[in-house]
Amino acid sequence: MTKNKYGVWRVSGSQLLDMIHDNEKKKQRSQQQQQHLMVYLYGPACGHCKRFFLVWNQLASMIPTDWNVRVLAMDVTQNEVPGMDPAHLPAVYYISPHAGMTVRYNALDKYGNGVGRHDDPLEVMDWMLNVGDFEKEEVLLANLLEKEEKEDAKE
Repeated sequence: MTKNKYGVWRVSGSQLLDMIHDNEKKKQRSQQQQQHLMVYLYGPACGHCKRFFLVWNQLASMIPTDWNVRVLAMDVTQNEVPGMDPAHLPAVYYISPHAGMTVRYNALDKYGNGVGRHDDPLEVMDWMLNVGDFEKEEVLLANLLEKEEKEDAKE
């Protein structure tokens, strides 16, 4: 498992399953905080996947470390994970640490295109906050928007 400079962890299928099972163990002990998992499935030869990876990197760099969200990327030509069998690439999934639920990102952009055409990490972030079971969601979103405004002011 390696982490890039933006905070995206490249994982294998077995490593992802280990993270999911580790969350379940932590939930049973209820003493440690579980991690929200954002999983990006891609194919290295896919043009839309390469384009979306830029958005995924931006998303990872925007998420504060105290959110306890792990942003992952997995090459599906080399790995498989039960329950994540996308018909199209790229594909994005959210895995809740509390309910054990897995949700696939199916939102279309303003032109009716899928994930591979998205160019705004805030759209993915908004989706994650809507489907996720985050505590104090409004505070998290306000902090994120404030950070984005500060970055825009620097430019």
